[in-house]
Amino acid sequence: MALLNEPDKNAIFKELEDELSSDNFPVSFGRSDGRLSVDNVDQWVEDNFASFNNSLPAAVKADLSTKWKIRLFDKVIKRRWEVE
Repeated sequence: MALLNEPDKNAIFKELEDELSSDNFPVSFGRSDGRLSVDNVDQWVEDNFASFNNSLPAAVKADLSTKWKIRLFDKVIKRRWEVE
């Protein structure tokens, strides 16, 4: 898996920024720190995806595409912290 390109990372931050603003969620960090967080999360995903993939049972790992594995991951994360 490759790291996201700059336009994609900028789009993610813009989406987050818009959602925070529309929810009137106050933050004390600046745009540069917010944007850096996208870089850091992207790098974390790159560094840890193999570990996540290896945690799956062999049959699931073989049958599910990367897209479906990420959907599984997303559902677990959302349920754990009850976020949408």
